Amino acid sequence: MAIVCCLNLSAQDSLKIMFLNPEPVKIGGKDYRKGDSFLSSEKPELLPNQVLKVFDATTNKPRIFTKELLVKSGNKTVWEYLTDSKRLSTRDPFNRTFGLFERIALKGELPTDNTHYYYVSYEYQGEQINKRLPTDSTNIVLDRSIFTIDGKAQTPFDTKLQLSYYNAETNKSQLLSNKLVLNVSEADACRNFISVYLHTDLDRESIRELVIEYLDISCPDIKFQEKDIELFINAITK
Repeated sequence: MAIVCCLNLSAQDSLKIMFLNPEPVKIGGKDYRKGDSFLSSEKPELLPNQVLKVFDATTNKPRIFTKELLVKSGNKTVWEYLTDSKRLSTRDPFNRTFGLFERIALKGELPTDNTHYYYVSYEYQGEQINKRLPTDSTNIVLDRSIFTIDGKAQTPFDTKLQLSYYNAETNKSQLLSNKLVLNVSEADACRNFISVYLHTDLDRESIRELVIEYLDISCPDIKFQEKDIELFINAITK
């Protein structure tokens, strides 16, 4: 998932701790608590499952970290983590990999009705499965119901999809993309990751920030839509 990196951040800039659970955190051999500040050139010695949220005065934005995210990113300091440009990604609308929590919407340009519609095809146990897709206004909707086969819900899996548009009046299909990939495994891994932090007094916005940090670090080339992330956050913060 693409993020906007803090390219103007200096290694000597100060970061203020907005949230820390549990306290304290060891930085440069000293204990730091909520309200304290440290240089972005330093490396917090975070404990497993410890959450650190800081405020970056350069961008006027908060950022949130865990030991697991810093290790996964391969960055040694907060400055390296914040300025890591490897997580920027731009792709074609259809020919890319989309992550799926609950529901994603792709922009459709063609008219739809009972005889004109979009569908996807994928392979399951050696057979081609064709699934007609619902539309929401002009959006093509993809959710986990595409893994229901012959009325039985199958365990969702990562798969390459062929997206087509069908005209029943002419009985012809138009191929729109054969490079659209749906990824559910990273979404499920994120569910497992974030479940550990749901009992650390994090507010909803901080949970959202932690989810986005995880996705940026774990799967920068996978597109997760903001609305789908919101659906996921709503489901886990009820």
